[in-house]
Amino acid sequence: MEILAKLEEEMKKDLKVKIGILGSSDGRPDGESNVDIGTKHEFGLEGMPQRSFLRMTYMMKSEEFKAYLKKNENNFRELIIKSGLSAALMEMGRFWLEEIDKTFASEGYGNWPAISEAWAEEKGFDSILVHTGELRRSITAEVSE
Repeated sequence: MEILAKLEEEMKKDLKVKIGILGSSDGRPDGESNVDIGTKHEFGLEGMPQRSFLRMTYMMKSEEFKAYLKKNENNFRELIIKSGLSAALMEMGRFWLEEIDKTFASEGYGNWPAISEAWAEEKGFDSILVHTGELRRSITAEVSE
């Protein structure tokens, strides 16, 4: 009965999983924030070409996410019973974090505009949206009300 009471209590909350750059103070050596850098790339602001890593991932992987939920329905049911709704939501968040990593690794599935030659020369390589790795590491998931 304790499990059901805990689950009932969690279901009364408006729980959701947030995925993205959730912190603004990140101690980058260049003094910029990952939120600002990520926003510029995600939406193509301030002369930056649009290189979506959040919205693109969602658009390209939504059907795969639905299939993942269906395939793992029993696992999620067991996780909810054993550890609660928050744990299941966090597991869903991990799915999206892995998919966002794939978006970075594939340079937007080959859709991101290339970086300029000058920028590639300055940083010493031509990988897109990779300089220090700070932006990519700043993308996290959390469950909240």
